[in-house]
Formats: sequence, structure tokens, C-alpha cells
Amino acid sequence: MGPGGILTAPIISQVEDAIQEAIRRALPGVLRTTGTIPGAWDVEVAQRVLQMAPSVWVSQEGFTGTGQPRVLDWRFGVYAVASMGYEEDRRRGTPVEIGTYAMTERIISFLDSLIVPGVGTLQLQTGRPQFIEPMIELGGTVEGLLFGIRLQFPRPDTAAQGVELSDFRQFHGDWDFAPMTSGRWDEWLAQDHSGLEPDAQDDVAGP
Repeated sequence: MGPGGILTAPIISQVEDAIQEAIRRALPGVLRTTGTIPGAWDVEVAQRVLQMAPSVWVSQEGFTGTGQPRVLDWRFGVYAVASMGYEEDRRRGTPVEIGTYAMTERIISFLDSLIVPGVGTLQLQTGRPQFIEPMIELGGTVEGLLFGIRLQFPRPDTAAQGVELSDFRQFHGDWDFAPMTSGRWDEWLAQDHSGLEPDAQDDVAGP
């Protein structure tokens, strides 16, 4: 829990949020959107991101151990996406729409050595065009960058404090169903069924 009992976001979510906020600062007014996607691209993901191009997407790409307890080197992918008609325009841009080259330059300037408060510092590792088969077939161009950050996770006796949830609300419902043979539903509804066992019951817990 954070100060004042406020629920603290998971460390990985904090990094994703910081990356997205830096992207919005780096490319104000030129993107249709920025968001997160799963690490594995398929046709459905490619179609979704192309519909909102030009855009930049973030995915967490897994981690490697460091030999230290609860300390991991985590990787995050950042993908610049363009979908103009000509492939060269998608890379170089046009007078009316940004291309992946310009997006990539701005992303590097704002994200390399980005400090995520209380978490760590983001470092650029590699970058290359992403020859993602579904994207090529759909007419899109993607430039991918891989960033790393060393994350230290909380001790077991404090980890649960960050995922504490408020009490769940309970819903209980009793249901009576009119006999299928009845042709006069209004007469059945007018009868008193309070002394009978309900035909069905529901108990649901929710936040």
C-alpha cells in the first residue's frame, strides 16, 4: 500500500505507465493513440494497431535473473507503427503524417535513461525494423526498440501490502419462474409465492 492506504500499482504497470507518459510527451499531437499490447503479435493485434496508426505501443518482453533475490532485468518493447500507402512514406513520413523514423528518434530521446520514480532507470538495448508477417501483409511498417530496466521486487512479508483489495460486495437473488403450462402470466404474478422455496438462487461477490 502507498501513503494513506492508497493501493500501489504493480511495479511492471508503473514502468508501462511511465513509458506511455514519456511517449505522449515526446510526440504530442502527432499520434492517434498509444497503448499496451501482448508480446506476441498475431493478425488480430496487427489489425488493431494498424487501425489506429500512426501509433506507439508498449509490451513487456520478459526478464532474466541477476543472481540476486527478487532482482530481475526486465525488458520492455516499444513499437512505432505507420500505415500509409507507400512503404517509403511509412518510414520517412509525409508533410501530413509522421513516419516511423521520426517517431523512433523522438522515442529514443525521451526514453533512454528515463527515470521511473522509486523503481529504476530505463536503458535502450537494441532496435530494428520489425518484419512482422501479419503487418507486412496488411500494409504496415513497424520499428521496434527494446529497453531494459532492473527491477527489485518486495520481500514476501511486504509484497501482499501492494495488492490489498477492499471488501467485496455480496449480491443475493431469489428467482421464481412461472410454470411453462400457464397461459395467464398476470394471474400467476398476482399470487403470493413468499412462502415457497425459490426456483433458483444467485450469490455473487464483486468489488
